[in-house]
Amino acid sequence: MEAAGGTARIWSSPGAGTTVLLSVPVLEVRDPGEPSTHQGPDYAD
Repeated sequence: MEAAGGTARIWSSPGAGTTVLLSVPVLEVRDPGEPSTHQGPDYAD
């Protein structure tokens, strides 16, 4: 997370459970129908 510029936050209370929030910045917003950069011509799902 840190290497990607992200953060991690954890909240926990006895008997109430644990919440984990992971945040990573988005460098570019693309059209949802457009493949992401890792989905090039050789990408196999």
